[in-house]
Amino acid sequence: MARRPLTPHWSVELGEEFESRVLDGDLQLVSAGPPVRTVWASVYAPPLEMPLTEILSEARDYPEQLGGGVEVIESASEDELRLAHWYGEEIDGRLQHSLFTYTARRGELVSLTFISDSADDKQWALDTWATLEFQRDPHPESFA
Repeated sequence: MARRPLTPHWSVELGEEFESRVLDGDLQLVSAGPPVRTVWASVYAPPLEMPLTEILSEARDYPEQLGGGVEVIESASEDELRLAHWYGEEIDGRLQHSLFTYTARRGELVSLTFISDSADDKQWALDTWATLEFQRDPHPESFA
């Protein structure tokens, strides 16, 4: 696993097999597999004064829009609030499993979406999300 910078301050650990490209302002990372895995990364800058719970309020409502069968996962630390939704849906006749994650810090929001054809990839997605880290000093490999 290699630490991949997403921004000068955010990074995540992903296998070397993931190839990346930017599409419509979001970072897409794809591993041809098997299993085929896709990770989408989006970074936002909400107002500094916005409370973390408010930053995640829209994401909290997401399971209601999807209907049933959504597992909600939450965690918090002194500086960070994390929220995720795990669910399966049929796309083009195939069952696809996704973990939608949201990690909020003051003035920062990172959304990582992990997509796989295998329900067994849930733990991989959770473990990878757990490696998402914020570093006050820019990463040496940053884009600055």
